Amino acid sequence: MGDGSAFRIELQRVIFVVYPVFTLLFWFLYWRCWARVTRYLFGSRRARVIDGWSTLQHACFYANANSCLHACGVVILLCVMMATDSSLWSERLHPHRNNIGHAAMSFSLAYFSFAIPWQWRLFFCMGERDAVNLPMVMHHVIVVLGILLYLLSSVCAPYGAIAFVCMEFTNWMFVPFTMMSQLGMEGSTAHQVVGVMLVLSFVSCRIIICTWQAVKFTLDLSEFASDSGGEWAFVLMAYVVYLAALCLSWIWLKRVLLECHAGVKDLLIQIQKNRASVSPMRQDASHSRRIGIEGAPPQRTSVTSPTRTPSGV
Repeated sequence: MGDGSAFRIELQRVIFVVYPVFTLLFWFLYWRCWARVTRYLFGSRRARVIDGWSTLQHACFYANANSCLHACGVVILLCVMMATDSSLWSERLHPHRNNIGHAAMSFSLAYFSFAIPWQWRLFFCMGERDAVNLPMVMHHVIVVLGILLYLLSSVCAPYGAIAFVCMEFTNWMFVPFTMMSQLGMEGSTAHQVVGVMLVLSFVSCRIIICTWQAVKFTLDLSEFASDSGGEWAFVLMAYVVYLAALCLSWIWLKRVLLECHAGVKDLLIQIQKNRASVSPMRQDASHSRRIGIEGAPPQRTSVTSPTRTPSGV
């Protein structure tokens, strides 16, 4: 059996600074800042779209802005931790304390201290099931359990870091995709590109990489040894939390692929319609040049089709 004498439940000092500061910041941004920032960033045409929103639409947009800030911040911090801490990979299941990692998880816990009460109020109190779905609420609860396990025990640090980076990097595409839909940009080239990147990142990060890491996690667990019952308990709980989050990703995969197929189908129909509308104009212009008549430039024709949002990822 391994030596479990090093295991102890301990909160690092960085938590007591990062967590309260950023909890207050996320709520302050939501209530006071994002409305002014969005008006400053977007032009008059987008501002008119925003003016037509309901109170719920405003709330969802500002909550998504918080989500975007969280996704960027936690991915950057965890990537720095993994790149600078070489001993992280030699202590894959045993406790490994890293101030950057604890700062990242404290930052993330601060975000979820905003997001979960906000979601639960909409889902359970207001009954807004279109704005917030139950699997997403469950997913965030599972993530918070994983954060607390790491902050208390520091076990399974590399697997938690990889899972977090994969999940939140996907949100680099998902959250802007949702916000662009709210701004009336569905069907635009930018919206379609972000949608494709969302599907690719979901499959590569949340399915392929996280499943591969789950296999490695299982193999490491089969060889794990410790004299500490507490360490065993925290490692097993971390393993269950990891598998629960991975299972939700696999459940969402079918929906993501179906909506991706529908979006690609709509895009192909749009391309075919555009070609059909442009081809006669090109033929007329070619005929005019042959007979020596300068033809007028053809007008652009745009055909838009609704793009489905792969919500709930």
